[in-house]
Amino acid sequence: MIKTGFKYALANGYDYVVTIDGDGQHNPEEIPNILAEIQNNGHDVVIGIRVGASTEMPGWRKIGKRILDYTTSFGGGGRVTDSQCGFRAFNKKAVQGLITRLNGNGFSLESEQLIKAHDLGLKVSTTRVMCKYDGLDTSTKNSASHGFSVLNYVIWLVAERHPLLFIGLPGFVLVVLGLFMGIHTLQVYNQTHVFLISYAILVSMLLIIGFLGMFIGLVLYVLPNIIKRTREET
Repeated sequence: MIKTGFKYALANGYDYVVTIDGDGQHNPEEIPNILAEIQNNGHDVVIGIRVGASTEMPGWRKIGKRILDYTTSFGGGGRVTDSQCGFRAFNKKAVQGLITRLNGNGFSLESEQLIKAHDLGLKVSTTRVMCKYDGLDTSTKNSASHGFSVLNYVIWLVAERHPLLFIGLPGFVLVVLGLFMGIHTLQVYNQTHVFLISYAILVSMLLIIGFLGMFIGLVLYVLPNIIKRTREET
């Protein structure tokens, strides 16, 4: 839906795009404020932040929001204050840059926008916005499911960008752990002549999963570089 709106804006020559959640929690009268922030201060993207006395966000939502903010920041989205607020403004430069790079769907799109904007070197700013929760069904999806879907996407995106760190390294740790447990199993057998079958099974699983993780991490690291080099040569 966002990409469709971006395409429409570019096709019709609009200089700015404003997105706002359709569940009534934001006040459309604040659109001029968020537009002014992007028009007057040289920013490419402006994100609404739901903080302070102007918002009714429940405490448990604030905790979940903060977790997603940290995850998005860790994923490469820069310093993030409110990664899930859908009240945003984009200039034409941001729309042109993001439209070909957005792949996610649903709730993960907000985090992906920030990560891809940071990759593009876009100037991202924030401004306070009101947010109403009292008496509103503010989500078409269970909040826990919403949070886990965003976490799942961002974690996978990070793993995709840094496969050696997030796939290869855990695999290496599992291999080392498996080797230590294997040595312990052999030592017990030499001393007692009792073979610990449960330990042997666990060692096998650790080594298989570990080597598999190291292999996948290495492949995901090398393959994009090979593809990029091939494209450059052709």
